[in-house]
Amino acid sequence: TIPRVYPALCCTVRVQAGNSEELIMDPTEIDLMVGQYLKERGYAVALLGLIDESKVSAEAVGAVPGGKLRGIVDHHVEMELAKTAVDPVPKELQVPELETPGDGHFARDLWIDLEGLHKANPLAVQVHPDGKSVLSSSADKQIVLTSIPDDPDDAAAAVTAAEVIHTATGPVLCLAVNPVFPDLVLAGDMAGGTVVFSIAEKKVVFVPVKHSKYVVRVAWSACGKYFATASYDSEAQIYAAVDSDGADATAAPYKLVKTLRCKGQVTSVTFTPATVPPEEAEVAFGIRDDHRLHLVSLSTLETRTINMNANGDGWVSFTAMDLSFSPHGKFVLVSTDKDRLILFSRQTGFHLRNFYGTASDEFSNPRHCWHPSGQYIYATSEQHDVLVWEVHSARIVATLPDHTAAIKGLHYDVGRKMLASTSFDKSVKLWREIL
Repeated sequence: TIPRVYPALCCTVRVQAGNSEELIMDPTEIDLMVGQYLKERGYAVALLGLIDESKVSAEAVGAVPGGKLRGIVDHHVEMELAKTAVDPVPKELQVPELETPGDGHFARDLWIDLEGLHKANPLAVQVHPDGKSVLSSSADKQIVLTSIPDDPDDAAAAVTAAEVIHTATGPVLCLAVNPVFPDLVLAGDMAGGTVVFSIAEKKVVFVPVKHSKYVVRVAWSACGKYFATASYDSEAQIYAAVDSDGADATAAPYKLVKTLRCKGQVTSVTFTPATVPPEEAEVAFGIRDDHRLHLVSLSTLETRTINMNANGDGWVSFTAMDLSFSPHGKFVLVSTDKDRLILFSRQTGFHLRNFYGTASDEFSNPRHCWHPSGQYIYATSEQHDVLVWEVHSARIVATLPDHTAAIKGLHYDVGRKMLASTSFDKSVKLWREIL
């Protein structure tokens, strides 16, 4: 890799030998350009705030040539217009979720705060499909089931009555409730272990092949017959219920049907939703040091890839830390470790949207989830906030600021129209639409 510096653009271009270029903007230079723009426009209070928080100096701001930020923005607009003229979005991708603004109805009001639910740092959360309880896990190896009170004033009593339903071999990094057989919970831990256990019986019903490193993500298929694990040992595993005709999967053992051996740590996994026809159902994996998403067909177990680079090259500039398919199954959303989320077409890999505003880096573990309408997305930020974007405009429309430490889990419950979040502040918070 050969770095080249372009002072006029306030950026460095890294050139992959004989292949591609990647623009790396200097964050300090960006702050200076924003400061110069604020000064140019006479926004004195905003400028003082920028200088105070970014620690750039007023002298450095004054040294930036006039109109620099505006020039870059104008150039970007010209490029986008040119791209639209030459390469319009295909008609099959012009769906209401991209063309229609959101209706303003989404969970953003803090309703119930389950403070002190865990003594150790919480790591994952999911509202049970019955909408009456929430599952959460933590670094103390425990998975806890907590009843959701009807009255927020009863939150403390709910925390006191919370029940430990499973103790793992290591801190539980991830969990998932089977959407069809909700008594079954899948959990992965830092010891490399994964289990399927029964909530009602409080016992393990199946133990998959152990990974040699952390199991960081687990997921069930929409039909409830498949599950997948993602591990930092650079392997992903896909299991299927032996009784594929769908008799009682709670009584059926599972078999390993595919193992992916990857070039880097497997960081994320997700299955297509129930809106996708069974013959098109897939499971997708994100992998560190890989510019592609890997998607496996559940019907054929064949693998295809989506290149996450808009220009189609092989440069690796970010990692897909979290993945999810849109509620209608046409899009796949990627949380990266580089301050943005990216929306792709599931079928074509077409790059549809960038969502900016979150703070993340190579040490972050960002999480996101969809609103069931497909019109909004939620994502965590290293600033301890949950941000909400409107998909149509790619604009941040709300910030949920009540956590005070790193947020480790998000889950949206469709039935109760409720968002659950958990954080190193040792709380689980439940958010609902403003009534």
